[in-house]
Amino acid sequence: MLELQIRNKPDNPFPSTPIATEKYAGKLGGEAWKKVREDLIQTAKKVEATNDFAAAVLVGPPGTGKTHVCMNVSKELPSFFTIYVDASKYSNLEEGIIKSMEETSKRLGFQGISDYVSYRTMEYALHYDNNKDFEKKMKYDLKDRVFYFSFERYLSSLRNGRRYLTKETPFILRALAREVKITSFADFVSIVPTLSREMGFRALLIVDETEQSYERELKVIYNSQPAGLFILTTFVPDRWAEIKDKALKDRFYSASLFRQLGYPRAEDLTDILLSYTSGYAQFTRDAIEEFVVKGGLTDIRDALRKLHDAYDECSGDVDCMMQRISGFAGDKNEVSRTIEKYLRWQVMASLKAKSFIRYYSEKGKKIPAINSVVDLVFATDDVLYLGDVRVTDEESLTIPDDANVLRASHLGGIELNGKVYQKLRPFVVTNRLIQDGVNAIVLTPEEINLIKDGFNPPSVEEKIIRMLKD
Repeated sequence: MLELQIRNKPDNPFPSTPIATEKYAGKLGGEAWKKVREDLIQTAKKVEATNDFAAAVLVGPPGTGKTHVCMNVSKELPSFFTIYVDASKYSNLEEGIIKSMEETSKRLGFQGISDYVSYRTMEYALHYDNNKDFEKKMKYDLKDRVFYFSFERYLSSLRNGRRYLTKETPFILRALAREVKITSFADFVSIVPTLSREMGFRALLIVDETEQSYERELKVIYNSQPAGLFILTTFVPDRWAEIKDKALKDRFYSASLFRQLGYPRAEDLTDILLSYTSGYAQFTRDAIEEFVVKGGLTDIRDALRKLHDAYDECSGDVDCMMQRISGFAGDKNEVSRTIEKYLRWQVMASLKAKSFIRYYSEKGKKIPAINSVVDLVFATDDVLYLGDVRVTDEESLTIPDDANVLRASHLGGIELNGKVYQKLRPFVVTNRLIQDGVNAIVLTPEEINLIKDGFNPPSVEEKIIRMLKD
């Protein structure tokens, strides 16, 4: 009976982290993701049609969909030979390219890249020789024949009609394994254009979360521009900022495509999550929107992981999942005070140490201009940030007209520590959707629970940094 129950248990539509896998690559929602995907596909089609070189660069924080978009694009380009290099697995680009080419060849059913090229060359040869007897003999005798001419000369002879392959002298392709060996980065750069020019070979090289150790090889690729190659590189912002080679960075900026991905807006996140739930009637758009709002979901990886766990625990019941995602225990006033202290003593101190802000108050600060104490006060060089912390059980949060942050937003300026700030940025730290036109930092139940338990979730600091950069 237990075995029967397990067998009949519906599949979980939401992947656990990490989500960027072949299994889920076809799932793609959100206008930003779709627009980047379409731009990349159009660039690839130009490479396919013209045999030119093309390059694209994606920059964005973790969890914004860079890897997922890359994998989706590779599935949309079956005519391209995909070479996927994950920087977390390979310390240098040469090793990543060689091993990925072997892996792709085996996934396509070949023993390795030489075997794959041999087969492609056979197809090319058959295209230029309509002799059916020869075609039959080639297929049967392939393993026993040796081709003695250089690879490029051989292909050129076929194209120009001077066939070294004839019914009487079937010097076939086995020695291509000797001629076409890609065992180094130099081999890759030199052989890909030959394959492209002579056989219509097109390659998609994805260098994901690019490492500093890859810069030398990337510069060679950008300078040589191998025909038939479309290179797509991704960076996290910190790594992008670390690139010191100005010439290389200029090359990246001038690539065929340069796109920056940020965390999806609520409506985009809803579309992304909906793309995973096709065939599951209980997950309507309204239900997914409610998950996003009540759960304070912003990061796609975090959202999918939470929904994955909630689905398993609740067997797909939407009401149960909603309660699990949006709820946390504790007195809301006490929780608000705990969050205030955490933000002041840990997050503000960290931001000042990293030079994101130049000043912060270690406790609630009285602002004489409004004759009230504001929970969070900190400043950059020219902007003063005034924040309230409000954790609530309400479905959404409406800020009363007499609230400190709204009153402060009407002021022309505030003097603090001998400096007059004309730019004021009021905001609210909360767990709910804000109905007023006030900037909100929405904490998820998981983040709140971690803070209550004395932990420091890095996602909270990232949210404040994003507000500082907006």
